[in-house]
Amino acid sequence: MDSRPTEPLLRRFEVAASEGPKLYHATRVVLSARPALPADGSHPPRWWSGVDPAVGWEAFLSAEQVFEAREYERRSRWHQSCYYGGRGRVNEYTLLAGEACGLLPLPFVIPASDYHRGILHLNRDVWTFFLYRLAAQNRAAFGLDIHGLPPYADFAFPGLEAVVACTTKDAEREEQMLIRFQEEYFRGRGRAPEFVFAGLRIDAFAASVLALQHLEEHKDELYGSPNAIHVLVSGDGTETAHPRGEPQDPKTGGGEKPKVARGQNDERDAWIYQQWVDGVPYDTILQEFSQRFKAARWAKLSTIQGVHQAAVRYANRKNLPHPPSRKG
Repeated sequence: MDSRPTEPLLRRFEVAASEGPKLYHATRVVLSARPALPADGSHPPRWWSGVDPAVGWEAFLSAEQVFEAREYERRSRWHQSCYYGGRGRVNEYTLLAGEACGLLPLPFVIPASDYHRGILHLNRDVWTFFLYRLAAQNRAAFGLDIHGLPPYADFAFPGLEAVVACTTKDAEREEQMLIRFQEEYFRGRGRAPEFVFAGLRIDAFAASVLALQHLEEHKDELYGSPNAIHVLVSGDGTETAHPRGEPQDPKTGGGEKPKVARGQNDERDAWIYQQWVDGVPYDTILQEFSQRFKAARWAKLSTIQGVHQAAVRYANRKNLPHPPSRKG
């Protein structure tokens, strides 16, 4: 990639999208789970469906060679995904998508309770599933495909976009819909479907450009601040306050400073990150932080979300691993 890490994230995605080969993503919800006891007699992990996430994609992708196939815990079903196309570009996308994930407003972040919290590259995958949420609203721009190839493509059923995009708020109603889908598919095809498939027909980098443009265009309504994602358009190598960050002061109308020099809060964020690594609950971190930030002359944080994102930003700056997400 020619773009430097200090360039705006949007620009870096644009450069990546203009390069080849392309990197594509597909996803599916498992309908016919086959959990089985492991050879040692122990019970399988509750997030394991018994369906290898690396196989069975030919019904949707034909002869494409998939890689980076993963499975996620998802309510009473399981969710799987894979990449195909330019295998060598996965690491590049992982870094950019992980950074982009830190820009997501809270309503767009998939709840940890819906997915296995210990998965590798959690931030990357949360960002990718955010692409599907936008694609469900604008199928043409993102090339959202829920049909694939015949015979799977010959059967249409309303509402599957919400399933693969994880936008269904009522899990019970979603489950009932999937049961109806299986029954109607069986009546029409003589066999039950194993999956609900979906894929983005534009590459992951190009889809990310559209997603960042969406965040920029709708920043007032999503974040309540026109300066919330300054990092997208700023090329000055500065770090901005996180869009999920601190609320404005009702007396002054101001909030935290919109941007601070990169690394200025390293001491503060290093302390927060260490607490995160040690498994200290976020509310406990925030409570102790409120007692020490003045004496340490740290920039103030006043919400659990702000504390969490300070740890995420520090991990990204220092190329450190992200511990599993957790509540509280």
